[in-house]
Amino acid sequence: MEMSMNEPDINPDEQQKPPRIRKSVAIIVSLAVVVAIVVALVLAFLPSNESNPSSEAEEYASLGLEEFSIGNYSGAIYYFNLSIEFDPNGAYYSGRGMAYYALGQMSKALADIDQSIQLNPDQAITYLWRGEIYYQLGQMEMAIADYNQSIALDSSDADAYHDRGVAYYRLGEMDSAVADFSQAIALDANSSSCYMWRGMTYYNLSQMDLALADLNQSIALSPYDAELYCFRGIIYYDLSQMTQALTDFNQSIELDPRYAHGYYWRGKVHYGLNEMAPALADLNQSIELRSNYAYAYQYRGMVYQALGEEELAIADYQKCLTLDPDDEVRQEVEGYLQELGVVP
Repeated sequence: MEMSMNEPDINPDEQQKPPRIRKSVAIIVSLAVVVAIVVALVLAFLPSNESNPSSEAEEYASLGLEEFSIGNYSGAIYYFNLSIEFDPNGAYYSGRGMAYYALGQMSKALADIDQSIQLNPDQAITYLWRGEIYYQLGQMEMAIADYNQSIALDSSDADAYHDRGVAYYRLGEMDSAVADFSQAIALDANSSSCYMWRGMTYYNLSQMDLALADLNQSIALSPYDAELYCFRGIIYYDLSQMTQALTDFNQSIELDPRYAHGYYWRGKVHYGLNEMAPALADLNQSIELRSNYAYAYQYRGMVYQALGEEELAIADYQKCLTLDPDDEVRQEVEGYLQELGVVP
């Protein structure tokens, strides 16, 4: 069966994960710079005989940054709260907002970043952070608007082009995505993520040679990333180069024995080669690792049907339909059920 372009396992971050903290060291440095700028401005305009609440606010912010750097985000929020109490007009909302973001508390993160932008509307990285929050909330148009603003303020930041490209990819605007990933690569030629995303975008545009070249480059930069081998294996699979596909899925599983996608795709290869026993073993393992994997149930049903285990096939097909696959797969599975005399 040809792979559906909407099939979710070709999407690099399809699996549910905690919100990603991109380049945490850079974030910490940026926060420190923002804090330092605001404190310097306050000191510049503060008469020497007046007390300076910003000095205590800055001390607490420094402690907040330390807690953020070691992943103690609740502790960071505690200290940024104190900073904001001493100086409600300072740069400390950014720090607290990113700590909320790291904890997955998106509404609080968004409120703080909104406040930070209101107080200081000329910081490109703050728009980048807010775009990231909108992205995590699934509001791609809002995310792109913020990435646009970030790029307008700082056109040299590869992250902004990368993240806008991802948002365009999610919206299906593949040409715009390619343009942004290409610009990000021009600014940062060592970004494995940019090559991966551009490669998967080329894949969706059916430009397989370009897709394969980008995945090769991504793997060269990140040779221990199981996901990358799986994605390159998907390209080989679609090119009917099963030996290369199998090699990549094997490598993906070796690097991450709990990677459900790797087992699923290797199971598909074995099914295509009429190797039903290893296909069944891989699909069982994929479902054990990810019990709501609709496409794994579909293929396991196909294996059971090929083995003459009709009741097991029917059960898997019905389970697949309950997990809301895409329309193409739904039609295929309903067709298999009708072949087995079952009305979907």
